[in-house]
Amino acid sequence: MTVSSLERILPFLRPIQDLLIDPDITEVMINAGGRRIFVERRGVVDPVPSRTVDEKLLTVAIKNIARTCGDEISEEEPILDARLEDGSRVAAMFPPCSVGGATLTIRRFARRYALEDLIDVGSIPIALRRFCGAPSRADRTADFRWNWDRKDDAVERPGRDDSRF
Repeated sequence: MTVSSLERILPFLRPIQDLLIDPDITEVMINAGGRRIFVERRGVVDPVPSRTVDEKLLTVAIKNIARTCGDEISEEEPILDARLEDGSRVAAMFPPCSVGGATLTIRRFARRYALEDLIDVGSIPIALRRFCGAPSRADRTADFRWNWDRKDDAVERPGRDDSRF
């Protein structure tokens, strides 16, 4: 049985477990050593005034989440920026970087975009479709640079030979 990233960190954050599993919430922010909690729903950040997390529990949770992500956080290295297996982002800080106490932010990405979605909204030019959709070798990464000054759909690939793609 495969354990999801969220299932790995839930035991450390039981007081706010319902916020973390709510599909409408994309981000949970715990500030001021657990005394102030905010959530983001549909792009709007709202406080959750009735909830707190004990600061000692929050500190232990952050350290355990860091270990789960293959990282460390401590008073000597007080900043954590990690990615869970499902792509969710975890950011945490300990004093003195966070003045009011430990902070923790977990941002889940609710939707994965297909290549056509990115083209439709203009995130990537249509000319990249043939390069992005092409099979790639595991030992190579493509270096694409879109020249926004050009008016056509040309794609520049610095130092690359087209025959390899």
